[in-house]
Amino acid sequence: MAKTVAILTFIPRMRMWAPILAGSSRLSFKKFLLFDSLALIAFTALYLSLGIIFNNSLGALMAKMKNLQNFIFFGFLLVAAVVIIVIERRRRKNTQALSR
Repeated sequence: MAKTVAILTFIPRMRMWAPILAGSSRLSFKKFLLFDSLALIAFTALYLSLGIIFNNSLGALMAKMKNLQNFIFFGFLLVAAVVIIVIERRRRKNTQALSR
């Protein structure tokens, strides 16, 4: 469980679930605090290092991506639409199979 708390630190918007998960699994506060602190130190070091390393190259990458921005957006929309259609068809097929 302590490893899960550490892993959740690196997943965006999942860090807020770590204390809830630790409490529901009866992880001791000392163990939670240890693993959470170590994960936060690693998280901070990693992202600061990435910021220092890619400081200049990120601006150049964003300038190049500006031309492709619309294609990427519509590509994501297309993928999302296909996923929704596939899920809906499977749900309808399961519903029809259960009603027979």
